[in-house]
Order: sequence, then structure tokens, then C-alpha cells
Amino acid sequence: MGDRAPAELLKMADALMPGASRDAARLARGGIHDVVLLPGVAAVRISRLVAVLELGGKPLTRVGSYAEHIVAWLERNADREPPGS
Repeated sequence: MGDRAPAELLKMADALMPGASRDAARLARGGIHDVVLLPGVAAVRISRLVAVLELGGKPLTRVGSYAEHIVAWLERNADREPPGS
């Protein structure tokens, strides 16, 4: 089915699908995306394109920093209602 998903990608998948079992999680690769496959639950597609963000005036160019920023934003906004709800 694919290689074992790296911890960094599992952390992002866990932020999007809290509580979902990661025991059988596998990695699939597309053209510009990595996909964390959570069998019977979801396929979490994560772009491999390097994005340059600024956080507090400091550029974030490492994928790890970018991933941690996304996970932190998801955690801060977990209780927000989606637009139009």
C-alpha cells in the first residue's frame, strides 16, 4: 500500500482527523502532494510545494516550521464555526 508515513505528516493528519487511528497509516506520493492514507477513514493530501510564510517578521521556509504553524493554527481554531453555518 505504501511506505510508513513520516511523523511530521502524521502530526498534520492527526490535527485534521483527531482521534483517528494512525496504526495502519501509510504514505502515498502524487505529483506535488504526499498523501497520508488512513484506511477506512480518510486520505489527507499535503502539498510538497515549499511555501514561504512570514510569522512575526521572520520567514518560515523549512517544511517542519510550516507544518508546525499549520497544526498550531488548526488547534487554535478547532472550535470555530465554518463560514455560512
